[in-house]
Amino acid sequence: MKNNNTTSNRRRWFRLIGLTISVTSLITLGVAWMIFQHIPTWYHPATLNNLDLEQAQHSFTTFVDDTSHKMVKGKPFDITLDQQQLNDWLAAMPVLFPQARKEIPDWLRESAVSLSSDMLRIGVRYDKNGWRAIINVGLQISVSLDGKSIELTLSEAHGGSIPIPQSTLKKILSGMIDQPSDESSALLGQNQSVDDLFTGFNIENNFLWPNGRRAYRIESITFHTDKIKLRIAPQRR
Repeated sequence: MKNNNTTSNRRRWFRLIGLTISVTSLITLGVAWMIFQHIPTWYHPATLNNLDLEQAQHSFTTFVDDTSHKMVKGKPFDITLDQQQLNDWLAAMPVLFPQARKEIPDWLRESAVSLSSDMLRIGVRYDKNGWRAIINVGLQISVSLDGKSIELTLSEAHGGSIPIPQSTLKKILSGMIDQPSDESSALLGQNQSVDDLFTGFNIENNFLWPNGRRAYRIESITFHTDKIKLRIAPQRR
């Protein structure tokens, strides 16, 4: 009789432990899922009505025309862009750049940027294979000491509030950054890989303004809260 009671008590304990583990696992998964679904406080993609869209188009056209005019003069000049302006242009991108609809997969949408004193944060809504989250990364951008290159370093990456492991991020980026047939348009150089994003990789500081095909360099990049300032130096033909 005693053995039967002992066996019965063990079963109760095993059931209680099993139930506790199950409940704890569900709670843990639930909390992890909510954290993964978390929306960063800085993430505010612009929503444009028809009037806002017209204003964004006008603002962008004015910016391009003004910059083109300064390029022609051939003297160094400053460009200051504020966070709201950039987010409005991102929201209007399908209209400003119709080709973007083909280049950006439909499972990435509602992009937004945030500017702080030390980095540029970029967030986008990821929706694929049943997974939904705000994927957001932080980039540190600066001009090299010799002025010959722009240095970029991926300083952080999150899915909601959960840090994305570097190995996982490498797989994602490797699939998104393919070497095109035209090497001159490749984001990463022949001697660079996705690994360099985490330690810092360089982009040659030699760009071409499309209007007038004017070459230019970026002399400095300065981050401020909600703003970014660039010093542009047009190059002689």
